[in-house]
Amino acid sequence: MSSSIGPDIPYRFSYELPETAKSRRYLAVFCKQKVQRIARKNT
Repeated sequence: MSSSIGPDIPYRFSYELPETAKSRRYLAVFCKQKVQRIARKNT
């Protein structure tokens, strides 16, 4: 795996990652940014 994995990875790819602390952290960051983007849109 390349180290270029970031919050911009697609949902499907992030769910296909193995259930490791690393992938969970990436998912948390990804979801957090998604929520922040939605919250910014609503204000």
